[in-house]
This record gives sequence, C-alpha cells and structure tokens, in this order.
Amino acid sequence: MQTTQKRELSMRQISLFIGVTLIIMAIASGIAYGYLHPTIFQADSQSFSPERVQPTLTLLRFEILLWVVVIVTDIIVAWALHLYMRQFHENLSLLAAWLRLLYTATLAMSIGYVLQISVSLESVVTQSNANLDALLPSIAAGEQAFSLVWGFGLIIFGLHLLVLAYVVLKATPIHKVIGYLLLLAGVSYIIIHTLTLLGPDMTALASQLEGFLAVPMALGELSLALWFIFKKVSDLKVQPALNAA
Repeated sequence: MQTTQKRELSMRQISLFIGVTLIIMAIASGIAYGYLHPTIFQADSQSFSPERVQPTLTLLRFEILLWVVVIVTDIIVAWALHLYMRQFHENLSLLAAWLRLLYTATLAMSIGYVLQISVSLESVVTQSNANLDALLPSIAAGEQAFSLVWGFGLIIFGLHLLVLAYVVLKATPIHKVIGYLLLLAGVSYIIIHTLTLLGPDMTALASQLEGFLAVPMALGELSLALWFIFKKVSDLKVQPALNAA
C-alpha cells in the first residue's frame, strides 16, 4: 500500500513537472520567436542603424537568454515525457525522446548564428572604428542560416510529435482529442517547414499554411501540458491492457 502511494505521488510529480515545463517553454519560445526575433530582424526595421545598435544588442541578448531557457526545458521535457510514456510503450517513448533531443541539438546549432550576430554587434558598440555597414551582409546571412537550420529542426520536431501522438492514441489514458491535436501539429510542422526548405517559390505557400494552422499547432503541446497539470492521479495510472500494447 505504501509503495503504491509513493508511486502515485511520483507519477503526480512527474505529471506536474511535464505540464509546468511545457508551459514555461511555450512562453519563452513565444516571446523569443513571436516578438523579439521579428522585432529585431524585420526587413524594414531600423534595428541596425548606428543609433539603434545598443538597444538592438540588448534585445538580442534577451532573445538568446530565452532560447537557452527553451533548450533547457526541451531537454527536461524529453526526459520527463519518457519517464511517463515508457510505461505504455518503451520503444516508441524512447524514440520520441531521442527525436526531441535531436531537435533541441538542431535548435542549439541555429542559435549559434544568433550568438555570432550578437558578438558582431558587440564589436560595433565597443570599438569606435567598427564598420556597421560592412557587418550588415553577415548579419543577414546569419539570420537566414538560423531560420534554415531551425526549420530543419522543426521537421524533426514534427516527427517527434507524430510518434508522441501515436503513443497517446494507442496506449495511454490521455484524451484522444489531445492525440489528434498532436498528430495535426506534427503533420503541420513537417509540411510547412519542408515547403520552406524547398526554396523561395514555396515560402508564400508555407506562410499561408502557417497562418491557417498556427492555432492547431500551438494547441497540440498546450493541451498536453494542461492535461498533465490538471488530471487526477487516478487518471495517470497505468492500465494493464494499455501497458501491454
């Protein structure tokens, strides 16, 4: 009896841990890519004019800090989800975890380009003879590289969501609607970012699809996070029939 109670407490702690970490990750990512990145790198921005370099550098440092938060929380979520999902399907749970870690490694690589831009701007601020105009092409190239590498990473993330959705739909007590939302989000990530990588001719179509599918894509992991936060311990227990799947 005591062992069962400890196991239920552990399951509840893991559940809350997953849910809260997913929420933190979503907030950090939303601010970094939804607000700061387009504010800094939008085409008609004056962010890189001489008088705006210092404020832009401050925003860029904050963006990088938020990306670090995303990386750390992604690693935590990959591990914690595996701890919960492995009771239902060990192999697929492990595959989902490795796909998320591979995505996270790709994200870290892409952020390296943003960090290089930050270092370049730092040189402009600290060195009076630094030529800002000469740095603009490398800044643009760095931002494009960030988008390209992260876009590839998001295809991997889409694969992670597909595996996760399959386990949710086939072998867990998680509500099936959440499984279908994860499935839709995974397919959306793969299609949109594959189109983006195919070249400029497909970028417009990818943008249209992203605008149309943005809410379902966000709801996938958000609904999963809320389920983990608010579900009772009894809803988290392993069901023998499912565990055998």
